[in-house]
Amino acid sequence: MRKSIVAVHKRYKKLKLSRLKKTVKILIDFLGILILWRGAWGLFDIFIFPGNQLYSYVASIIIGVILITIDGDGLSDLEGGR
Repeated sequence: MRKSIVAVHKRYKKLKLSRLKKTVKILIDFLGILILWRGAWGLFDIFIFPGNQLYSYVASIIIGVILITIDGDGLSDLEGGR
């Protein structure tokens, strides 16, 4: 009986650590994407219609939609395997 309790406890610790690693990885990925977009957005503001924010925003949206549709799957990759 004692061995089974220890085994369950070890599995629980391993599962808890695994979840922690996944959470940290997701946070790091999120920060990387956020920083990437901040830099891209800044470059778009400088180079794509720098004197007109409306045109810059519209052009950025159009470029983003084109890039998503070129992929073929659209946003289905983000659904998480559903």
